[in-house]
Amino acid sequence: MPHLTEATLRAIKPSGKVERFYDTLGLYLELSKAGGKLWRWQYRFGGKEKRLSFGSWPDVSLKEAREKRDQARKILREGVDPGIDNRKKNTACPGGSGSGDFAKKAGAVYRTGAP
Repeated sequence: MPHLTEATLRAIKPSGKVERFYDTLGLYLELSKAGGKLWRWQYRFGGKEKRLSFGSWPDVSLKEAREKRDQARKILREGVDPGIDNRKKNTACPGGSGSGDFAKKAGAVYRTGAP
């Protein structure tokens, strides 16, 4: 199976349908009908097929997409779903410990009625 190259990525043009251009180890570039190019990684966890998105090309280069895939594979080998792990990182409160700080503050505001 041939690997993708930067030259190949630049040459890909929209064809009016969703297409996938595969690299290695489940990584592929998904070309949308409108011409958007998204990096995705296909994997299995708990007997189910799943997909994880790494961003759009050229914002995320081929090299960066492969590095992200390798990091996700490492997380998967540890027995953790990389999609769930990624969501936890993206939804963590900036500056908060994630241990219920928001709930405590919201409760205090609700009880006192003060903003």
